[in-house]
Amino acid sequence: RLRGECHRAMRKTELAATDFAFCLAIEPENWRAHRSRGQCLLQLGKPEQAASHLNHALKSHPNNNNSSSKSNKSRNHHNNKGQDMDTLVWLGRAYQTLGRQDVALEHYDAALRSEGPKAPAYYNRGLCRRLLGDQAGARRD
Repeated sequence: RLRGECHRAMRKTELAATDFAFCLAIEPENWRAHRSRGQCLLQLGKPEQAASHLNHALKSHPNNNNSSSKSNKSRNHHNNKGQDMDTLVWLGRAYQTLGRQDVALEHYDAALRSEGPKAPAYYNRGLCRRLLGDQAGARRD
């Protein structure tokens, strides 16, 4: 996963996506690898695949009660709520790219209810509301 993050930092998105795929072949429930691969796929213009990985990241996230990885919970106990917020924002962006503004808004709203920095969620929700014709809501965000 570290090599994938390095490739992302160097803006080598295709290589990063491949690295995260290798990571998932070894550790299929790694929520961070799913989130990172989803982010890469969205940047590569593959929003459907991105949404699939981002949804999997949410389901596998340690803060989610359905998470089956007890060791993952103890290993990643710090800052998880901020990480989950990040996944929700990226998932909203994927659905917004797919033209599913209604679903995107649900994810932005969920991100705003979680802990972590709110600016990305407000910004993306504002863009989404503008696309839906809600100019007043977009200005508030």
